[in-house]
Amino acid sequence: MNSKYNFTWIKNNTFQLEWLTGYLKNKIQLNSLAVPFNDFSVKQIEADIRAAKSGEGLELFLKKTRSAWNQYQRRHRMKSSHVTATVELKKDVYKNVVKVAKKYNIPISFAIEELLINSCDFEESNTLKDKQIKRLSLSQQSIQRRRYQQSVNLKQIKSKDISKSELCDKLSLEMLERHQLEMDIIELSSNNNSSKIEDYKTKEIKRYSIDCNEYGVTCVYDE
Repeated sequence: MNSKYNFTWIKNNTFQLEWLTGYLKNKIQLNSLAVPFNDFSVKQIEADIRAAKSGEGLELFLKKTRSAWNQYQRRHRMKSSHVTATVELKKDVYKNVVKVAKKYNIPISFAIEELLINSCDFEESNTLKDKQIKRLSLSQQSIQRRRYQQSVNLKQIKSKDISKSELCDKLSLEMLERHQLEMDIIELSSNNNSSKIEDYKTKEIKRYSIDCNEYGVTCVYDE
């Protein structure tokens, strides 16, 4: 049996077993279970399902049952953190929302929620912004470490017997890593201002290209 449709998802969990017995009692012959539930309750439910279904019918039944359980869990979690509201959207706006939902394989309500969170400046900070701030800080630290390491590596290389080609390879890698970090920090520190981001990126690409030319190493934009 496909592992996705077996019985391993049924646990000795009162919340789940209460829902499951209510769901199954109108679909199959289900023997009464002693309360409180225990591991034997799980085995008895499995035996009752196997007695009623077999083969492909069993897999299909388990697939539908598990899907119903997942939906129930999601609705239960959302009750404490979401509200139900009716909104009117222009047809072209709705079509764009549907496109987003299909692209990321999420419900339309989730698509609307994500679009709102990422396009509005709410007073309350959200998890996404916190992660961006943390990532920005880490990127800044990484760039500082990379700049220092570059100077150390150059001093070490000069003191060794190393060929010009090896030196160029090392420099090329170091300079590319720093350039990638610089581009990363630009993306995070420009407050989603697309024109400013592109301006900073253009300047950083120019700086990187000039340095590559000065040291005679490969520039990724010349390939």
